[in-house]
Amino acid sequence: MPEARRLFILLRNETHGPFAAEQLREMAEAGAITPETRAAAAGAKTWVPLGELPDSSSIFPARPNYGFKEAVFERVNVSTTPPVDHRDIIAMANRPPPVAGSVAPAAPQENELLEIVRDNQRREKAAGLYDLKPVPKKKSRRLSDYLVLMLCGNLVYLIFLIRFPLDLITLVFALSGVVLYSSSITWIMFFVMDDY
Repeated sequence: MPEARRLFILLRNETHGPFAAEQLREMAEAGAITPETRAAAAGAKTWVPLGELPDSSSIFPARPNYGFKEAVFERVNVSTTPPVDHRDIIAMANRPPPVAGSVAPAAPQENELLEIVRDNQRREKAAGLYDLKPVPKKKSRRLSDYLVLMLCGNLVYLIFLIRFPLDLITLVFALSGVVLYSSSITWIMFFVMDDY
């Protein structure tokens, strides 16, 4: 686009300009205008998209296309055996099975790892790590916890009896609370829970 040519642009139905090609390029880089933005030269009657102008490449230069380079893999584990053919697999599947005892299992090959494992086992046996010892029984806390819960829970009902006037309803409520609480704690502590 010649530098002398200045264009008006139409943004949001408002005419702006005139702008030189360098100003339009800066606006395009900032994203203010696109190739679809309407433009017209001074005195022109029609608005055309900026992308359709003959020298629009100076306003919207082609951006370089960056991409990843093609991956190159090095084959390290190259097989020396020929590839397996599906016909070979079918032929092997159709052979009769070997007779039991005719083929001896292959002996494990000795290697450095087996030597390390055997050495570790010898050391563990020498240290007595394979000897089973009875686990000492810990003193149970269940009875002491049961007595604390019974004392604290039934103390609530005793305070209730002391705090409120003694009549038949209060007495029945307190006694039924003591019986229900005591039986539930006993059931939970000795029948539901394990010894701890």
